[in-house]
Amino acid sequence: MFVLGIDIGTTTICVSAVDSKTGIGKKAITVNSESFIETDKAFEKIQSVDIIEGKVFDLLAQVREEAKDICAIGVTGQMHGIVYTDENGIACSTLATWQDGRAAQKAEDGKTYCEQIKELTGYSVAPGYGLATHYYNLKNGLVPANARSFCTIHDYIAMRLCGRKTPLMHSSDAASFGLFDIKNACFDIAACEKLGFDLSMLPEVTADTASAGFYEDIPVSVAIGDNQASFIGSVDDSENTILVNIGTGSQISVKGERDTAFPSGEVRPLTGDDFILVGSALCGGRVYACLEKFFRETFRLQGGGDESAYRFMDEIAESFYPLDNELVIDTAFSGKRSNPDVRGSITNICTDNLTPAHLICGVLKGSVRELYDMYLEVSDTLKVKPTKLVGSGNGLRKSPVWRKMCEEMFGLSMSVPAHKEEAAYGAAVFALAACGICESIKDAQKIIRYIGE
Repeated sequence: MFVLGIDIGTTTICVSAVDSKTGIGKKAITVNSESFIETDKAFEKIQSVDIIEGKVFDLLAQVREEAKDICAIGVTGQMHGIVYTDENGIACSTLATWQDGRAAQKAEDGKTYCEQIKELTGYSVAPGYGLATHYYNLKNGLVPANARSFCTIHDYIAMRLCGRKTPLMHSSDAASFGLFDIKNACFDIAACEKLGFDLSMLPEVTADTASAGFYEDIPVSVAIGDNQASFIGSVDDSENTILVNIGTGSQISVKGERDTAFPSGEVRPLTGDDFILVGSALCGGRVYACLEKFFRETFRLQGGGDESAYRFMDEIAESFYPLDNELVIDTAFSGKRSNPDVRGSITNICTDNLTPAHLICGVLKGSVRELYDMYLEVSDTLKVKPTKLVGSGNGLRKSPVWRKMCEEMFGLSMSVPAHKEEAAYGAAVFALAACGICESIKDAQKIIRYIGE
């Protein structure tokens, strides 16, 4: 039998079929969502719900042609973004994504809407977070007249699969909306009242590993956030593992306590009473893309074409690392959460190390150091000192040097999941427990396999 995982990302949509016993992927299809809608407001980042829904159901049909015996379906996707639904559970708005900047605009009093939220409730809620977007919409008359509730895009897809009229939101996603009482696993009602919210619109929240309903007699799990899905789908021993993800972005995740102070990161609900401590670099893996652009432009100025420089960079790193007299590069090119105005730097420059090899390796190591520094902030709070290191994301998957740097920095050997679509795979693993195929998440995670096993 197979379990399906659906991942609705910002730019891509993936449906993956996984053997529920062996963990081996049967079929996975990923397509570009092509759902962004252009508007006359530069700060708006919205997507078509209808296009996303159509592509999900089309991919679902394609995958089921090869994986017919389905025991469960799991759903995950981009967190923070908000979709309004009507009394019949049908979307009555576009999706305002996590990238949407309307709440960062200034109101009549000269303050941004996020600043108003902070002043009224004490909560710091970032632009793009669902309830910050909702607050802006409420103040500007943009909440649809027929809206009865709201949810994430993957909550909505789960609703449509199950024929629900109201959303059921997992705490992993509810927390990503802001104004969330993490201790009681619910929205802060008092804070919502201070902002003038209609409390009847707040979606039902569960912290459980639960089912949302059925799709053609197949049980469907409640949707979960993509960060949590990636953790569940990559880590088979959550108590003892550090997860490092480097792709376009980069994150470090480790299981921890709910009340942990984490200046550079945040505590996020996982399942039940379990939480993960998550640190995210604002530029992350994109620093390598910035360097690729630099080299490509250099080649062009020398009369070359506009070909990608990634292969050149990878070959240089693999040929020359480790290097003596390294460049020390701070990769906070886009600032840090604790200080958005700070910028990166290059130090320890001398006449011997201003070379392409030193620059490439310095950027790679700097991106690892940024995540390691976040880990050090919380390492002493962990009940168990992690003994395992898992790497995910295309950056680590494609670069042996990047993996080696992680191993050296953390002092642990690194395992890489055999499956490439970590979030979709994690949604599938979660569904095995949520839909009663396995007794627990830990039991379901036994299907995870790593490269080299």
